[in-house]
Amino acid sequence: DADGTLLSEGARVTDVDLDADTAHKITYKLDSEVKQLKARWIVDATGRNALLRRKHKSTRKLPHKANSGWYRVKGRVDICDMVLPSVTTWHARALGDERWRSTNHFMGVGYWAWVIPLSTGNTSIGLVVHDEVHGHKCIASFEAMCTFLQEHEPHLAKLLDGRERMDYLCLRDYANSVGRTWSDERWAIVGEAGAFVDPLYSPGTDFIAFANCFTTEMLHVDNNGGDLAAKATQLNTHYRLMV
Repeated sequence: DADGTLLSEGARVTDVDLDADTAHKITYKLDSEVKQLKARWIVDATGRNALLRRKHKSTRKLPHKANSGWYRVKGRVDICDMVLPSVTTWHARALGDERWRSTNHFMGVGYWAWVIPLSTGNTSIGLVVHDEVHGHKCIASFEAMCTFLQEHEPHLAKLLDGRERMDYLCLRDYANSVGRTWSDERWAIVGEAGAFVDPLYSPGTDFIAFANCFTTEMLHVDNNGGDLAAKATQLNTHYRLMV
């Protein structure tokens, strides 16, 4: 509060009324109570709920068609266990026993799978398939994903066999672009609320960082009395070219 910032943890935004002339109005729920506030700027970071993108009907499809399924298992999954102890040259490499700490990918024609350690001590397992090669049925259920891994990545499937599964989620045809991400009407969209290309977050995090930086640039221009319309056009064009 001393910095003029109010953080409402547990709040869920339900609606936004944009007003380019005065201030935007945000409606949200907190502890079952409906509240409202006004703000000069709105930055939508609502993830795949994509509040502003859906409100503006600005979702744009991409030629990249892919599907993904993922789940968590209890505890650590150590890919070193896939290699026989007798293969000493592999195990003896520098930091060889620390491979589990990395995001590890298993790739084949039209697909890739991930093994990611989580801060909770559990492990995320995921599969991405290109629709034109394998179709969405490969990830339509946990059992379908297991069958796919048994066929295409049998060593990984064996490593995961019998581990306690915590959940399962899947998403079909997940990639999308967005018509506008920054506006001279003082709103912006960041993260997955805007464009989302692929759950490969190595480059994906770059897109998130660019969106954050571009939003900061818009705020600077506004604070300095600059040309918001020109800056929004520049940043929107540049961002869509990257996606």
